[in-house]
Amino acid sequence: MGLLITYCMYPVMRLVKERFKGETQIDGSPLKIMLQMSWDAVKA
Repeated sequence: MGLLITYCMYPVMRLVKERFKGETQIDGSPLKIMLQMSWDAVKA
């Protein structure tokens, strides 16, 4: 189960790191969709 969560959360964590570095602009809607998709993958 831990491995599945790792694979689902990596893309989100990567985007957040880019956001903190100032490389990417993330607003509320795409971030919310991305988190929901990752959560749905974990639940499946």
